[in-house]
Amino acid sequence: MQAFEEVKKRLPLEDLKMVAHVDDYCRYTGYANVTGWELASYLGRDKTHVRPALTRAKNARWLTKATPRASRMAGEGRCAPYRLAVPRAAVERAIREIEQARKVGAKA
Repeated sequence: MQAFEEVKKRLPLEDLKMVAHVDDYCRYTGYANVTGWELASYLGRDKTHVRPALTRAKNARWLTKATPRASRMAGEGRCAPYRLAVPRAAVERAIREIEQARKVGAKA
């Protein structure tokens, strides 16, 4: 539990939401993992916005690298995709707690 609290403090809310997007993509497509480019395409965002958030989430241990594979995106080649390293419930809980703390802080 202490490790969870430490990780939650270090990872911005936007990066936690990106972790949730990884899970959303995997559930929607049925794939077990996703690359930054694949996720950016799914979200309709630029990959330069998505990939740094994925790297920060991996460094904070919310995501982990999966076995390297060929990308599903034309032109990307071989890549090391991401997958969740924690249960989705932990991600949602952290997002709720951070959003609640922001609301309380805004009222003060």
